[in-house]
Amino acid sequence: MYLIDTSLWVAYLRGDSRAIPLRNLISAGAPVASTEPVLMEVEAGAQTQKAREQDRRLLTGCKWLPFDPISDFRGAADIYAIARTRGITPSGHVDCMIIAVALRNNATLLTLDEQQRRVAELVGVTSIL
Repeated sequence: MYLIDTSLWVAYLRGDSRAIPLRNLISAGAPVASTEPVLMEVEAGAQTQKAREQDRRLLTGCKWLPFDPISDFRGAADIYAIARTRGITPSGHVDCMIIAVALRNNATLLTLDEQQRRVAELVGVTSIL
């Protein structure tokens, strides 16, 4: 299972060549997943209501890894704290929320965000950049 981070979805939606691995996974029918924190970030960046609706259909059409408020908020806080004790400051709390979902679901995280990848690997989430 591959949980696709916001950074890679944005590259995909823009036609960026860095999204070729995601295009290949989708074409191959690989288990590509999304979750609420990613959907929120992708939709927040859409320029129009029509684009938001298209983005929503794309992401919700994937395998869905639902965010579990109790375990994933707690998990995100733990991930943030672990990273800080190791001298790494995560880019943001939402990144930690996405990592928490990947961790709970034993999913591989695909991201273009080097900082997020480092934090994910620090807590045992396989991450591909």
